[in-house]
Amino acid sequence: LETMADNNDSYLNKDKNGYISPDVVTYTILMSAILKIGTSSASNRALLLYKEMKRVWGIMPDRALVDIILTAMISGGNSLGINDEDARFTMTVLRDAKHLDWKRGELRKREMAVKGVFMYRISEAWKEDEDKYGTGSTNTIKQNKPVDPLFKKKQWNQFDSGFSLWGRGSFDGGKVTKKKETDEFLESKKWNDIDSSFRII
Repeated sequence: LETMADNNDSYLNKDKNGYISPDVVTYTILMSAILKIGTSSASNRALLLYKEMKRVWGIMPDRALVDIILTAMISGGNSLGINDEDARFTMTVLRDAKHLDWKRGELRKREMAVKGVFMYRISEAWKEDEDKYGTGSTNTIKQNKPVDPLFKKKQWNQFDSGFSLWGRGSFDGGKVTKKKETDEFLESKKWNDIDSSFRII
């Protein structure tokens, strides 16, 4: 048994006083457990641990720790990745990840995933507080306009592009009503009342 204990001691990082020093695995375990809580206070604690790991112990993250942090931030949890501090934390981790040995394209995939999620969250924050960004009641979106069920289901942005998805009609609370087009020439001749399906161009 003494031999086994001696062999196990060789795996531990000990300083000159015999105290066990943390390594990247120690911090990976701690941050993984904390980030699973999924709150902004847990994210703040993980950030403090990350800074401590680098500044106090001089430990850089490995790919496993980078993936744990990025996954937690882009999956969102209860409220992860939605405030400025989380975004800065995520970007710091991505910068540190550039110094690691990645297979071709692996880091780029992670960067694109983070970018995609953050852009989506920014657009959602924009929609939640339109007045803050100067796009409130003075914008082109009519405030009390009925919501198209397809737009709601697909979570598409609602703006007036001039393109009518359902043709030249308007959506009115569940049914599309066709707008009557008037041609000035036909109107002058009182011919607009006849729908021959033929139009003069």
